[in-house]
Amino acid sequence: MTKSPDNEVARYSQNELIEMYLPLIKAVAAALASRLPACIDAEDLTGVGVMGLIDAIQKYDPERCDSFKNYARIRIKGAMLDELRALDWVPRSVRQVATQMDRKRRAVEQKMGRTADASEIAAAMGVDMERYNTLRDRARGHGMLSFEDIGMETGEEQRSFLECVEDPNMKSPAEVTNRRETLDALAQVLESLKERDRLVISLYYLEDLNLKEIGAVLGVTESRVSQIHTKAIRTLKQRLKTMFGIEHLPIAA
Repeated sequence: MTKSPDNEVARYSQNELIEMYLPLIKAVAAALASRLPACIDAEDLTGVGVMGLIDAIQKYDPERCDSFKNYARIRIKGAMLDELRALDWVPRSVRQVATQMDRKRRAVEQKMGRTADASEIAAAMGVDMERYNTLRDRARGHGMLSFEDIGMETGEEQRSFLECVEDPNMKSPAEVTNRRETLDALAQVLESLKERDRLVISLYYLEDLNLKEIGAVLGVTESRVSQIHTKAIRTLKQRLKTMFGIEHLPIAA
């Protein structure tokens, strides 16, 4: 017995969903843009976020994820991050050359106490002037801020862009996958319970009925419902551990 999904995709049109989720898209875009250079426009990220939402609408599978909102948030933010990665058009080799030249220049200037000239930087790099000029010309295209260099410095520590924009309230892809697999295992084990046990679990966790209300539905006392619930949870834990090695239920027991 699986949890009934809140399948908004089936109940609303694409345009209605875009209108409904536009505030979420803008919120995600604003959160990302606030931690990026001023050249990154939140409006541009919002447009990319809309495309991420459309992708989520087209690919949403209610059998794999019972909350479209959570799925959409992941796809929206992912689309924005993909766009930011695409903006980092400078090849890695060019970036490395530019970084090396700048490091050598600063080292020479620190040692000499004055501005370094080209020949001194070339010597520090261990190359002749012809090679230096070639490398310098390649590095001149390194005018945009590197995606990998976007971040914050805390003392001597450099935090990466992804560390800066990471939402501590969002689960990592690995956590999402693990939870989905655990829920799939739970659904399989639920099917092995007695019908009354499954019904109690369903009414309590899916329909948010309290024990007294469930008792009224089943025609038994609240105390009896509590006994059924406790027994069902114990059985679920034992079978999940035996069949899948899962120690904890993905629900508040």
